[in-house]
Amino acid sequence: MCDSAKSELEANEISHLDAKAKAEVREFALLEWGSCRDQLNALLSAIWRLEITVISGYAVFYAWLLGKMTGKTIGFDPTVVLFASTAFSMLIFIRLKVEYGILLTLGNYSKKLESFLYHKVGCEAPESWEHYLKEHRPDRLWPWEVFFVYWNTGLIFLLLFCFNLFMFLWLSEVDFLSLFWPPEHVGGSVDV
Repeated sequence: MCDSAKSELEANEISHLDAKAKAEVREFALLEWGSCRDQLNALLSAIWRLEITVISGYAVFYAWLLGKMTGKTIGFDPTVVLFASTAFSMLIFIRLKVEYGILLTLGNYSKKLESFLYHKVGCEAPESWEHYLKEHRPDRLWPWEVFFVYWNTGLIFLLLFCFNLFMFLWLSEVDFLSLFWPPEHVGGSVDV
């Protein structure tokens, strides 16, 4: 066989292998994208169930607490209950930050896969989820990075935390203004 025929045969084999490898990478990306979408949907469902449960639970909690307080038959220190409620709302806020951080990371990975699948210029073959996750850990995201994207959830749970804290401080009869302003600036006149 002559050298030109041999090099042409090798070029055809390489071209065939490149096409086969590209098809396999594309199939991998499609499978990863489908799996990613399934994970996104499952995570969203879990987050929504958690949010609905927490918000409904707080509504029931405050209805119960208000009923106990107006009936004057409390039998316990409401500040302790409200302190526990405030701590619980902070834990929920942290948990939602993690959940939404995972959602954000999955969404970014999905975008990367879609860019590859739709042949965006400069897009490389996708890495697997585990390799992507090693470089883009959702637990290392700062809360403001997550809640900048999902600001409505961050705002709702921050308000819930602040409301719990306010109720705790109010029932424990803390002088709110003295927390922020010196006593000489609160009420009355200031001597000159």
